[in-house]
Amino acid sequence: MKPIYPLILCAIFGLSACSQPEADNTEASAPDAAMRVNVVAVGKQAATPTLHLTGTVAAKEDVAVGTALSGLKILEVNADVGQRVEKGQVLARLDSVNVQAALRQSEMALAKARSNLNARQAEWREAQATFNRYRPLANEGAVTPQELDQQRLRLESAQANVQAARAEIAQLQSQLTDSRHQRAKAEITAPVSGIISQRAAEAGALTGSDALFHIIQDGEMELAANATADELSVLKTGMPAKVRVRGQHEPLSGSIRLISPQMDSGTRLGTVRIALEKQPALQNGAYGEAEVQLPTQESAAALPVQAVSFADDGQAFVMLVGADNRVKRQAVNIGRQNAEWVEIVSGVNAGARVVKNAAAFVSDGDLIIPVTEPQK
Repeated sequence: MKPIYPLILCAIFGLSACSQPEADNTEASAPDAAMRVNVVAVGKQAATPTLHLTGTVAAKEDVAVGTALSGLKILEVNADVGQRVEKGQVLARLDSVNVQAALRQSEMALAKARSNLNARQAEWREAQATFNRYRPLANEGAVTPQELDQQRLRLESAQANVQAARAEIAQLQSQLTDSRHQRAKAEITAPVSGIISQRAAEAGALTGSDALFHIIQDGEMELAANATADELSVLKTGMPAKVRVRGQHEPLSGSIRLISPQMDSGTRLGTVRIALEKQPALQNGAYGEAEVQLPTQESAAALPVQAVSFADDGQAFVMLVGADNRVKRQAVNIGRQNAEWVEIVSGVNAGARVVKNAAAFVSDGDLIIPVTEPQK
């Protein structure tokens, strides 16, 4: 019987020889298991950053309407909140019985004073004529000097009476003017055109020192927004803004009208007034958020916003692609951003490759097949 050992060895070596190519094929196929992932290079990007501000809708010019006549009853109210009024329009009427009585009394007193002036002037003319007649007679000796002096005194007295009558008329005319002004004040009129924003006037109530109405002049509204000192330093009048007001479905267009030069000592905030397009349904006092477009700037390094993720502690990071195409999680510090781009302040250098979509299914150390997408 022949030995079987050579056959066994041959079988073993044969199996090894057959299995070796399969191992080589497995190693060759490893790179094919790497995922194809879009990557983008960190580079400069011209961006138009936006500044977000919050505030309250307010009237550009709020005009208080009241009356100097205190203690008068309000007979009727002709305007209400939300109503548009024109300059000079009667908003309310007051009980003017006493005012009318004072006006009639002033008119009667003035008429009496004018009649008295006519009488005093007649006396003065008579005294003047008598004195003129006595003066030549005194030169001829027909009348005594004492009689001439008596006529002179009479003329001077008549002149003083005329002056007093004229002064009385001037005083009464002033009183009559005041009475007429008082009567006019019994009608509360709109000093400007606009929208009634507040109404305190009620029929039957008595007038006081408080305003009866508030008018938004010309219906012009704006957002009174708060801003820090750093934010104020980059803002300028005329900058465009988009304002979203609670209760409004569409954003409103606006622009910065005024930047307050003074900061609140308590909050350390300043006020920015953003003029808004006219909107009839806009409510005074509503909450609003503004996006102010700042001048276009070129950042040192930027990435698409989807390339940046945030850890639970708020730290921003990117998935950096190394020279060996392996992914590494890299923390970065970010700066300005808009809807598309975010500035990379530090953490990666310009030209570095990062995974474009940070939500891609890649982990630290993964091998990928990068598909490069240059910045547009």
